[in-house]
Amino acid sequence: MIKRKLITIFTVFILTLFVNTTSSLSSSTPSGCGLTIAPVIAGLSPPAGDWPDVIDEELPLGGVFYGNYMTGVGLQNAGIGIETSRRFRAERTGMIAHTSYNNRTLNMRNIIERCERLGPGSIWCNCVDNNLDQYTCGYTIGSAYSVGNGGTIHVELRTNTANGTPSNVTLGRTNSYVPMDNFRDGWPKLYFTTPVQVQAGTIYHLVYVNSNPPTTCTALASIAPSEAGACPRNQGAQGLNGPRYYSNPWRTQTPSTTAARGPYFGDDSAAVFYRRRQESGWRFYEDNISWYEVVYTDGVRTGDVYFSIYVTRYRNVVGGNRRVRQKFTVQDATRMVDGFWLNYGHLEAADGSPLQADLKDASGTVLATGSVYPSAQCLNIIRTDALQLASWCLDWGYTSFGQTIPLVEGATYSVELSGGANAGFLFAAQGIATSWGLAGNRNIWTQAGAEFSTNNGSSWSTWGGVSGGPNAERDLSLLFTIEGMPKHIK
Repeated sequence: MIKRKLITIFTVFILTLFVNTTSSLSSSTPSGCGLTIAPVIAGLSPPAGDWPDVIDEELPLGGVFYGNYMTGVGLQNAGIGIETSRRFRAERTGMIAHTSYNNRTLNMRNIIERCERLGPGSIWCNCVDNNLDQYTCGYTIGSAYSVGNGGTIHVELRTNTANGTPSNVTLGRTNSYVPMDNFRDGWPKLYFTTPVQVQAGTIYHLVYVNSNPPTTCTALASIAPSEAGACPRNQGAQGLNGPRYYSNPWRTQTPSTTAARGPYFGDDSAAVFYRRRQESGWRFYEDNISWYEVVYTDGVRTGDVYFSIYVTRYRNVVGGNRRVRQKFTVQDATRMVDGFWLNYGHLEAADGSPLQADLKDASGTVLATGSVYPSAQCLNIIRTDALQLASWCLDWGYTSFGQTIPLVEGATYSVELSGGANAGFLFAAQGIATSWGLAGNRNIWTQAGAEFSTNNGSSWSTWGGVSGGPNAERDLSLLFTIEGMPKHIK
């Protein structure tokens, strides 16, 4: 493990930060610091690295990063299949007692409300017109939360193959359950019959094995509404639900500076796979990362649980008198940070000017300041408007501090973002499904929260859509990098 560094004196300093620029910048020496900060050239980012051999397994994210590593533009279930898999990297060595996921099933409220909102001719009204219910409507949809009763599911922990798909090597399995029979439990605890050992840094799969898939209507999707009423009700299948990441063809274009899933996930860790038939190969579902949690026998909970619900409804613009910030009190250990990743988008009318980023202590003293430059990738996507939901584009940009900064355990800080009147930066903040009891998951950025100001920072408000339930906390997608660790994962 990395030795935790306890720092009692925080040196106050001013330096310049650079992020994902749209043009080449010359090296800069901040006044009074005597430091030369390397420029960040357009389209480039720090080199990606492998998951390190030595980590601090007692810290969130293994101590490799600090902050919120997840983003998303909404919620979406992955492709429905008779089997699905959630790939993940173990952050900690130990025995896993149980796992959880979002048991999302179709219900009559979904069908009726969406029919009323979208009107006659919609897939939902077709279900209503043909007297289909929560068991049969899903068969008519391209990929539903569930069809029939969801099947009879148990979860197997499996090893990873060389091409990233689940192997046939099963390390442990849970007891079986039927999703529709347990529809009131949105986050079920699925206990392994015997606790199963995992090794930190190793890639595994949670495979949702279905022993009771439909024996008719086996396409599982796009069945004619006039025929779906005869599809099985006491058999079924389910898709994995979670944050929506990219819509085709974004996945080949954003993010512009990291692997497809961002700086923490990279390409080799988080992913969802599914197959429609037992004889079919595994298919990678590119547009979502499903929620999951694994709980160790000593009670430590890890997994990916940030909630991208309503993020596009409650985005905040930065520019002029409008600012946003992430405020946080450092937990668990002092972090020796050397930069940060930030996830953001733009208004179409953004003038291309940068934001100012100020790292402040609890008294408001500026400890570091710098610039966050626009994403040329997102500006191009938004302005050409050639892609579906182009305005939702989000990109990651990196800022190097040029030296190591201690964020002291127990101390409170904020990263505050401001800009010119027409800077047009857009920020989304990710929520927490507290109604599922997820506050104990250690990968949540605790004692932290996103805020916005409409009066140049004279006063601050909590993020929109945080009245309770799954929206009771929101964090910017802001991820500090740690001295000696990879800046982003391959």
